[in-house]
Amino acid sequence: MKYEPEEKPARPQPVWPARPPVHKVLDRSDLDRCDEQELEQLIKSIIAKYGSPARVLELYQLSEQPGGLEMIRSLMALPEKGRIELRSFLMRAPNPQLISVDVDSWGQLRLSLPEIVEAMLAMRRMAVKA
Repeated sequence: MKYEPEEKPARPQPVWPARPPVHKVLDRSDLDRCDEQELEQLIKSIIAKYGSPARVLELYQLSEQPGGLEMIRSLMALPEKGRIELRSFLMRAPNPQLISVDVDSWGQLRLSLPEIVEAMLAMRRMAVKA
């Protein structure tokens, strides 16, 4: 008698629409297989989506920086709440070069804005005096 394993039940499908993995969307091997007309159409649709050729060029230039494309992919792979919090933090920085970055021995990343920390400490000191 031959043993035949039972079929595994199909995985339940999520009720929310799944986002395609960013690395698949940006896979260069897929682009290499496109003909010139398909690439032209793709470029036109990207420009139409982002509103201007200048913005598309800026995204291209960012992706060409050392580690740029990998960083963009990693940021886009973050859970939505993490992306929102990180974006909010970065937008509060008057100058991104003022952001202090520290990784502790537990692997926790800490971003801080010394100017904001100083302002908050000053506000606390004022509140204590009042």
